Amino acid sequence: MWSFLDRVVYINLAHRTDRKEKMENMFLKSFPRWSRFDAIRDSNGAIGCAKSHIAVLEKALADNVKNILVLEDDCKWVTKSMAHWNTAYTMVEELVSSGRYDVVSLGCTVPEYESDLRLRKGCTASSYIVNGRYIPTLLANFKEALAALEIVKNAHNESCIDQHWYSLMQKDTWFMPVPVMVVQHTDQSDINNTINDGTWSQVIDIPKTITHASIGGGLGNQLFKLAALDHVARKTGRIIYLNDLQNRSTHSGVSYMDSIFLYWKHLYRHSFPHTSVRITERSLKYQEWDSSAQHIVMDGYVQDWRYIDRSFCGRIAFDRTCLSRHPGIQETVFLHIRGGDYVGNKIHDIGLDAYYVAAIAQFPPETRFSIFTNDRFYANSKTFIKDLNCVFVEENEVDSVFLMSQCAGGICANSSFSWWGAYLNSSRKLVLPSKWYNYADFVTEGYYFPGCTIISV
Repeated sequence: MWSFLDRVVYINLAHRTDRKEKMENMFLKSFPRWSRFDAIRDSNGAIGCAKSHIAVLEKALADNVKNILVLEDDCKWVTKSMAHWNTAYTMVEELVSSGRYDVVSLGCTVPEYESDLRLRKGCTASSYIVNGRYIPTLLANFKEALAALEIVKNAHNESCIDQHWYSLMQKDTWFMPVPVMVVQHTDQSDINNTINDGTWSQVIDIPKTITHASIGGGLGNQLFKLAALDHVARKTGRIIYLNDLQNRSTHSGVSYMDSIFLYWKHLYRHSFPHTSVRITERSLKYQEWDSSAQHIVMDGYVQDWRYIDRSFCGRIAFDRTCLSRHPGIQETVFLHIRGGDYVGNKIHDIGLDAYYVAAIAQFPPETRFSIFTNDRFYANSKTFIKDLNCVFVEENEVDSVFLMSQCAGGICANSSFSWWGAYLNSSRKLVLPSKWYNYADFVTEGYYFPGCTIISV
């Protein structure tokens, strides 16, 4: 374990042999390599603490480390639930291995979180991992804190390093797993000369959480479910978690966590064995998902543009290099024809031939079309493309959705796949069918976002 860490250093005052023994004989046994830093002692403990952390980071910066875990000598692993600890470890390993972080704290007091476990406030510098590229930023912050401490000469003020760093948390990429992995031992503190109570039961407990029953299906369905989960979590102040049985595409058999959903990957498998309340969607109808329950599970397709925050669209990780394979595609209009599993399907085969003719007529006669389809044989059988100025685009699901979003306009099928290709860039002419299913009981108003053109089917 912890092989993804480049350096592990613990800070220890020479006279605190009691803490040294606990760290080296218990806590540090988990790490394949580590070193001790002889802490700088000062009559003002907060100043000595700041100087010690600064010295450790300056050495790491000089050595050009990839990352460093800085520990204080009163660390203790949280072993209340090893299932929780293991899922927290999975999150930390993914974040650090990917480099998509500035700092990862293993345990802070009174934390304030975003829904994606970004840390916006948290006290205590007893255990934190710093990305090598971020060390200069954190060093500058600690040096500001030290300068202020040397003026005020007070160990209990906002210039202590573990409070002065709040300004960085607000604007940069800090994370902390839930529940925390590390707390402090309850013993004598050399900073404030009192017994420090390190139990912090309030941060070991899991805050309100939310998950989706199954982020599965094709890419379009998964995007809707993740978008709604993200939206509701942010709106209700909940933490997102994703369990490890989700995310396999029914069409390609691949997981999108290494591509389009990279932003949320640290939440993948970050699951907790607790009792949840399941709330089921009503006939595809938009709802608030209000609940006083501590942990809730969303169950439904949640296909409504009102669940999608624009910030969500900006966090989808597309690879733009596919544009170079299709020069000129941004001057074309995409046209999506869904064949394959839709053909003869009693729910989805709604008969769109007349719709396509009317949709094509919405664009000038000289328009060039880029056709996206999962069934080229079926698409070629359609008479409405016989005299069309068009080219077939054959790419994987993720690149296809991105390319559709880059076209000058679009004609959607009754499919969440091309719907997303349209919605990701809604400031252009986009045509949608007035009918989505063969069942009138399904509420479909959520597909029709402002500005789209609806053609009767």
